[in-house]
Amino acid sequence: MGFGLGLLPYIAGNIGISPPPYIGAISGQSPGLARQENDARSRRIGGSGTSITAGLLDDLENNPNLQGPLWYGAQGGIGISGKMLRDAHVRQSISLVTDPLRSANWCFKPVSKSPLHLEQAQFCNWVFTDRLNWDQILKRIVADYCVDGFSLSEITDDYVDIPVDRFPLHPGKGRGIAINGIHEIPGNTVERWWQSKQNSLWLDRITQYQPYNDKEKVGYREIPADRILRLTFDQKGAYFAGMALLRSTYGPWKAKLAFMAIDAIKHERRGVGTPYVILGEEVNDEDIDAARETLEQLRTNSHGAVIFPSGWTFSWDTGNKGTGTDTDGAIARCDIAIAHNVSAGFMLLGLTGGHGSYGLSFTQKSQYHLSTVGHSKFVAGAFTLGCDGWSPVRRILELNYGRVDEVPTLEARNLPTRDWAEVLPQLINATNANLVTPDDPLEDNLRDIFQVTPRDEATSRKPQPSSAPMNTIEPEEEESTDAVEA
Repeated sequence: MGFGLGLLPYIAGNIGISPPPYIGAISGQSPGLARQENDARSRRIGGSGTSITAGLLDDLENNPNLQGPLWYGAQGGIGISGKMLRDAHVRQSISLVTDPLRSANWCFKPVSKSPLHLEQAQFCNWVFTDRLNWDQILKRIVADYCVDGFSLSEITDDYVDIPVDRFPLHPGKGRGIAINGIHEIPGNTVERWWQSKQNSLWLDRITQYQPYNDKEKVGYREIPADRILRLTFDQKGAYFAGMALLRSTYGPWKAKLAFMAIDAIKHERRGVGTPYVILGEEVNDEDIDAARETLEQLRTNSHGAVIFPSGWTFSWDTGNKGTGTDTDGAIARCDIAIAHNVSAGFMLLGLTGGHGSYGLSFTQKSQYHLSTVGHSKFVAGAFTLGCDGWSPVRRILELNYGRVDEVPTLEARNLPTRDWAEVLPQLINATNANLVTPDDPLEDNLRDIFQVTPRDEATSRKPQPSSAPMNTIEPEEEESTDAVEA
């Protein structure tokens, strides 16, 4: 009894030998396909490198006073990050990240120009940005991962009425499933992080502790990852808590608190003054009591006065000719460091009494725009591609339109951090050089950038070509010299 050639790849695979390409060809399989299947690396050899015990992360923070819940809070209470937000400059630095993203035009880019793909992109716009309070959702999730290092939201959906005239290709003919909430899971309520068995870099579920309130039952809740929209900033391995953008400002913020306390003491010492009495050579207890009573009446602080015996001298040595250190400059440097953390240091140039540099400001502004673009792509990727093995966009499309191969991409267009004063002259030059052809979509996009009304074909007026070139000055007529010559 002989074996068929078709069994050779199976036997060779079971004994750990890779069959040569011609065996696949003899058995009816393409040699190229056989090699691709044998060369595919479907599973990783290395690990995540993160220690997780019973859902507790082995913190990567070097400062033990800032590790885990000490940073983002626990049991519903705030941590160090929440205290830092009480500082105006720290809070504004987070707004410098969220505000440009909120001002952008968020929409979904279709996979192609086919009617179905165009409708699916519009359906995603309707589900995510039209029906929900997109501005507040965007502000919250970005601020959360900047402050705490991660943002968690539970997504819920339900059957709703679908506008048939707007989505005629929708199979539901007026009924479908849409998202009805992207609910915050506060970082200070997360107790455990459970790692996925399918992928060590994915989250399987979290354990949340719900504190007592009037409407919700107190206790622990298990929330699976396929209901959670997770954005972890600067994730290392399986450290799901991430590295908060705000963490880099902890040093300047901590030093600023000390400098402000010193500055307040300096103002009190120098501004209010310290009354004192120099006693004579021969004084009794009654004289001392009378002097002390007089000094206490001069100050609201009963201990803010001095009584010197006869012959004593007193001085307050600050080590800098009596003026003290430059606490104002130190505080200003801390504020600049806080702004630099979000690539916005250029906004404080010239505010400390010095002179700002336009060239330096322009260079830093370019980096600020790149940082804003990076945050926009980070948020868009979480919605479009997902993070823990599922995509909110793909789920909502497949619930309504069935299986889809590709999904529309969420984009943030017309970011206000872009320097349009540089872009528009280049666009005009490219148009004049016939490198760019003016068309209706270009005009619509420019109107959207300038935030002017949409184009109206019924009342539009075509620009009349000018007979004279722009930016030219007619030469003045020279005076006639005929009379002089005559």
